[in-house]
Amino acid sequence: MKAFISPYKVKEWKINKSEFIESLEKGFAKIEIKQINNENRKFCLEWSIKINDSIYIEGMLDKTLNCVYFETNDVEWGYTFSKWVRKFMPKEEEIIIYDESYDIVEKLDENTNKNIIISKFS
Repeated sequence: MKAFISPYKVKEWKINKSEFIESLEKGFAKIEIKQINNENRKFCLEWSIKINDSIYIEGMLDKTLNCVYFETNDVEWGYTFSKWVRKFMPKEEEIIIYDESYDIVEKLDENTNKNIIISKFS
């Protein structure tokens, strides 16, 4: 599963990067986090999480601080991680989860149906 999570429309708010990093570190025991300082890159942070011997989640935080890209080999963990990321975005904002080609686009909020996300991204 490869997905982006961002606001439906361009917004000025930002994910609190330090809180996001702290929460990544506290939430996942086996994690590597790297700051990206290359001005030519679109992302400012990347991480690699090892859930267990067979499941991973790798991701990046966009320099705008309101878009997250992640990849995982387990779609259920992808759903769980997407709901976790959503907590860092304003509750009242329309947030979407989508694939790179924009063929899959789903609203991501407290009412998001797990089975729909899993079936579309499988």
